[in-house]
Parts: sequence; C-alpha cells; structure tokens
Amino acid sequence: MTKDVEITLREIKLTAESGDPEAQLKLAKMYMEGDGVPKDDRLAYEWCKKSAAERNLDALLLFGEMRGRGMGEAADEERIMNVFATVAENGHVNAQLSLGLMCLGEDGPNQDFDAAYKWFKKAAELGDVFAGEMVRNLFFVCDGNPKDGERALQTCKAAAGKGHPRAQYHLGRIFEKGELLHRNPGVAAKWYKLAAENGEARAQGRLGYLHYLGEGGSRDLEAARKCFSKGAEGGDAESMCGLATMFYKGEGVPKDMGKAHELFKMAAEKGNPMAQNELGLMLCFGQGVSLNMKEAVKWFLLSAGQGNHMGQFNLAMRYDLGEGVPQNKSLAVKWYRESAKQGNHLAQKNLSLKYLTGEGVPVDPAEGVYWLKEAQKTKSSIEKKKK
Repeated sequence: MTKDVEITLREIKLTAESGDPEAQLKLAKMYMEGDGVPKDDRLAYEWCKKSAAERNLDALLLFGEMRGRGMGEAADEERIMNVFATVAENGHVNAQLSLGLMCLGEDGPNQDFDAAYKWFKKAAELGDVFAGEMVRNLFFVCDGNPKDGERALQTCKAAAGKGHPRAQYHLGRIFEKGELLHRNPGVAAKWYKLAAENGEARAQGRLGYLHYLGEGGSRDLEAARKCFSKGAEGGDAESMCGLATMFYKGEGVPKDMGKAHELFKMAAEKGNPMAQNELGLMLCFGQGVSLNMKEAVKWFLLSAGQGNHMGQFNLAMRYDLGEGVPQNKSLAVKWYRESAKQGNHLAQKNLSLKYLTGEGVPVDPAEGVYWLKEAQKTKSSIEKKKK
C-alpha cells in the first residue's frame, strides 16, 4: 500500500468514525471488495450497518443484499424485505427490482405475484427496461389468474437469464421438484451452480444434495462436502444440515458425532425442520451429547410444527411412551395422524394399531384396516425405489 493510499484510507476511517454515512458506506464497500484493505465481510457488514442506520439509501440497499446472503446476524426474511421497502419507497430502482424478485421467488405462502408486479411496475415507470419485461410477463398472472404456472415459469426464466441469483435458485428448484415441467436434476444443478457463483448460499445446499444423492449424475461425496461447506460458511441452514448428515454417517468425512451435533444444532436454531428432528434424535439417544428427553421433545415439537413428517412421528412416539413429556395417547394419535397423512409408513402402522386397539381414540376397525393398507402400500413403494 502506497503512502498516498494509506493517507486516504486513514481519512476515510476518521470520517466514518465521526458518523458520516457516505464514508461509512465507502469503507464497507472497500472491506467487501478488498479494495485497498484486506477483504473482511464482518467489517464490511458492520460499517454498512452503521451507514444504513443513518438512512443512507445506497447503504440500506447493500445492507439488505448482505442480509439476503446470510452475512451478519441470522437472516430474517421479513426484516430484509422491510429494509428493501424503505429504500424502494424512496424511488431506488435496484431496491424495487430486488423486492419484486423476492416477492416472486419465495416458496410457499410468502410468494406474492401482486406485490412483485407492483414493485416491477414502479421500477419500469422510472425507466428500467428489465422491470418493463417483468411487468409484461406478470400482467396475466396478476390479472385474475395468480396460479398461471407457465407465466410464472417464464418470468422466473427471464430473471434467471438476467443473472439474478434468487431467480436462478428458484428456477433450479422448479427443475428439481418438477412441478411446472418435467423433473430434470441435471438442469437444476446448472442453475444452482450459477446462483451459487452469484452469492446465493441456499443454492450451495441444494447443489450439495444433488451430488450427495447422485441425482443428475453419479454420486460425488467430495463435491457434496465442498458445496455443503461453502453453503454453511454463507449461513445456509440446509447446507449445515447436509454437512452434519455426512459427519453423522461418516460419508465423505470421518465419522464425528460431536461435529454432527454442532452442525445440526446450528441449522436447527436457524429454523431448519429436518435439523430440528435430527437434533432431537441425537438428544433422545445421547449421540454426541448427553441424553436429554425434555430437550429432545422441544426440538421434535418445533420440527413437527413446521410439518416435518419425521418430527411429527418422533413427537408422537414421545407422547405414546411418555418420554420427556407426560404420557398422552390422544396427542400421540394426533401426531401419528399428521405424519401418516404425509406418507410416513411407520406412523401409518402405529395409527392403524391405535384404531384397532382403541388407544387414544375410539375403536374403529375400518379405519384401522385402512391405515394398515396405506402403510403396506407406502412401504412397498419405498422398497421399489431402492431397487
């Protein structure tokens, strides 16, 4: 570093420390890009946060992007969207585009085509060409037919083709799940790879699972480990869960129950339902941690509440046996039923026995036989897939 650069850096730091939001943002970008200083995401985040707190619009936008990538505190989607909305309402085109993509791309109940249309339209009115394309793509989706899957697919493709990492990630999900078109794990992997290269940590997790399961190609545990590790470093809970599974089973890495527990707990605390169930099981059987049934039930309950069928089954078992909670056959039946409805053959079998014996529910032979047949069909389907 030359003397002139050192002087400039010192001046920027002094100005930033005095509370100047522009200097704070400049310093954040320098640390983020390694421009004149060693690259340091933590310092970049802290200086950006200080500038954003002063309502600097560019800092607010960058702060939202940082949070979206899992930098700083654990990602809070609602808070991130609020940050972007603050900037977008002030006429910032990039924030409006980001909000539109966030509303468009989210899985489940947070997906909102109308909100996406609103933000793209605002950006289009300010002259953004890409936003104009998105408005045209979304017009028919929002005009009385919000479930137009083909239109939504074309919109997602358009955004992904423009290099937007969220859209690339969700396009990967579409190809992986095969909901709007034929399932194609190989094409899904391509979009996940692009999204990951553009900073979307969640894409690392999905790409890792494709390598781990050998979908779209041969099974590659080393590639899976690398993807999971990168995703975990970026704060992705699914990647943490995948890496924990590898340590738990000793696949691609030396078996390490302590490391598995550590990673499952990190992912569980971020709200990952699969990790919450796995953490519950480790506590239930004292694997890598002291046996603690009450703590196990806490995590099974959180997993079950998010609809995870294994979490529901394991919670039902605890109520059935009175482990970590007072024995309650009625609650056991409730959770067996929730799990059984999702195709868990163990829950289906146990629910059948409850109806046949009258434990926690009135005796109902017809219902008992129904669930026993469902269990047999599900188990047979699982065995066929293994062949």
